[in-house]
Amino acid sequence: MNTRKFQISLNVLISTIGLVAITVMVNYLGARHYRRLDWTSSKIYTLSAKTKAITGSITKDVTFYVLWSKADPLFSHLEEILAGYGDLSRHIHAEVLDPDQDPEQFQLIQSKYGKMKINEMGEAGIEAGVFVVSGENVKFLPSSAFQDFDDNMEMAGETPKVRFRAESELTAALIDVTNDNKQMVCFTQGHGEWQYDSSDRDSLRHIRKELTLDGFLSQTINVSEDAIPEECNLVVVAGPKKTFLQTEAELLESWFTRGGRLMLLIDPIFEKDKFLPSGLESLTANAGIELRNDFVLETEPRRLVTETPVTFMADRFYTHDAVRHLAKNAGGPSPVVFSIARSMKQLEQKDTISDILATTSPVSWGETDLASIQGGNMVPEQDDYDTDGPLTIAMAAIKGTRDGKESGRLIVVGDSDFLSEELFINAGLFNQDFWSSAVGWLTAKKELISIGAKDPEQVQLLLTESDFANILTTLLAEFLLIAVIGIIVIHRRRK
Repeated sequence: MNTRKFQISLNVLISTIGLVAITVMVNYLGARHYRRLDWTSSKIYTLSAKTKAITGSITKDVTFYVLWSKADPLFSHLEEILAGYGDLSRHIHAEVLDPDQDPEQFQLIQSKYGKMKINEMGEAGIEAGVFVVSGENVKFLPSSAFQDFDDNMEMAGETPKVRFRAESELTAALIDVTNDNKQMVCFTQGHGEWQYDSSDRDSLRHIRKELTLDGFLSQTINVSEDAIPEECNLVVVAGPKKTFLQTEAELLESWFTRGGRLMLLIDPIFEKDKFLPSGLESLTANAGIELRNDFVLETEPRRLVTETPVTFMADRFYTHDAVRHLAKNAGGPSPVVFSIARSMKQLEQKDTISDILATTSPVSWGETDLASIQGGNMVPEQDDYDTDGPLTIAMAAIKGTRDGKESGRLIVVGDSDFLSEELFINAGLFNQDFWSSAVGWLTAKKELISIGAKDPEQVQLLLTESDFANILTTLLAEFLLIAVIGIIVIHRRRK
């Protein structure tokens, strides 16, 4: 009896040890040869060959800091995608930061990289998104960047379906933060433009931070010199108050014609009751954009921000690549606030393609009488000298070459006040999105990665009261059938 008990105990011990050994071996092999299966119909979690090639070539450590609500329906999709990146490279790590579970790390990332937003109640909070960090390089991806909308459904008059474009954004960010050759954004100075280093309202400090989080470098330049510095990938003229000299304008135009990227934010320039030229009118006209000497006045009540009609919201955006996501926002209008803006007109020019980006409402007009505005009238009356709405306030142009290839890119906005920090941090406005998308189109950053968006799995089970009653009846019938069969079996065994 003792011998048999010993044999049984020994068998149990050996079986247990064998089971533990098999479990360890399976886990070890699983860790060394990890495989993930994507059973979704759109293969939303399967990374493309382009992403795999790019990720496999990364030799620097990259961390995805995720500041995102877990209650968001897209969070689970994002978490799976990030796990896929981690599987491809040991240099890539992801951290989901929860202010309740890890407040110190959350506070550290928030204070170092955080993008603050002010909601309708005046409450400040961190903008949701993903910070992609490698060494000193950082790229911020807002939560809105991971969503796209189906154009075909929108054209058919249906509610656009959300499409998930996490892979495209994350892969582009990986390229940005691991590439030491960053693109340079250069701001002109010397004509009363927004100041690069200043604590005043027209300071570019917050713009410089936005550019850093978008993976750019920035500096100032003086166009009175002989040439645009070679390191400049984009030149921005932000709100000049003085006229550019002819030689300076010719320098900018020559640079644009030879393939340069240029952004002109040109407010109305005036002295007393007289409009002054910016000096850039010839440049824009040769690009198919005519700058008008007027003030845009908006009279549609829902678009007014203050009591004066010179500060207004514009939400009429066209489907140009520079503002496409603003035009397709399924959540409603995408308002951008402008103030003391001028209008512009599209011209026909050879070897140049110009497109309208944003317009005002039909009840707006371009006021040409400075005296009527400076006289204190809240809403001056429109006369025959003024331009009827809707008015164009932002345009884009592409300069071609003789061989038909694209050369320079240009965006002209009849206002620079949309850059103000108080408008950028307002969660209900899209001023920051308008700026970032314009910079992205000019520098062609979004075109480096061509990975299509995918449809997230949205499987829903909708039951009517009748369906629910039928399911309950079926379940009850099955339960009774099983019970009856059980009783019959027990009865027969007793016999």
